[in-house]
Amino acid sequence: MVVRANLSETDARRLSAGQPIRVQGREVATIESVTVYGTRNPDKKTVFLGVTLQSVAYGEQQAFGETTIRPGATLSLPTDTGLIKGRLTRVGTTTQRGQSATRDVRLQLSNVSPLLADSVSPGMTESFGGETVARVSTVQRENATVVTRGQDGEIYERAHPINRDVTLTANLSVRETETGVTFKGQTLQQGRVVTLDLGTVTIRATVISGYR
Repeated sequence: MVVRANLSETDARRLSAGQPIRVQGREVATIESVTVYGTRNPDKKTVFLGVTLQSVAYGEQQAFGETTIRPGATLSLPTDTGLIKGRLTRVGTTTQRGQSATRDVRLQLSNVSPLLADSVSPGMTESFGGETVARVSTVQRENATVVTRGQDGEIYERAHPINRDVTLTANLSVRETETGVTFKGQTLQQGRVVTLDLGTVTIRATVISGYR
């Protein structure tokens, strides 16, 4: 099965593939894979765990402890680092939906401060445990625009005196599914806002192309 949980960065770093899960000294499950994504909070991570476990059959249903095994159920896993509570996203497999791939996606930050605009540069990555989730390849900056109404009642578009628009291309680690391309468990679509934890800065950028 695949379990999605929100953990602190410290707890996420303590998880690894092959790690056993024990209850009262008896091994009841094994973590087969760990995929970690950054969030809006740099101290918090979204973790997808591929897990195999020993369940108990009740007729046609399977249970682990008091939890009936089904997508959407909340599962508690007693790991060495503490109790992990997560939501079951898939049952019958230990991998996320779709095939692993990469996409060059164009993203935009609109009307942001010069400090934020200048904090993003080519070569920056979102990485965790040696796995790269996103890598910035190009960055373009230009003055943001503001819309004002003149004394004559006409609408005018002018360059903002301070703020910038930033357009960047990032190579994203995605999953190709039958219904579309997903990034960090969410479908990539035009207008979708994605979060990239680039180490020294966390950005929320809007998808403008390259998501198909």
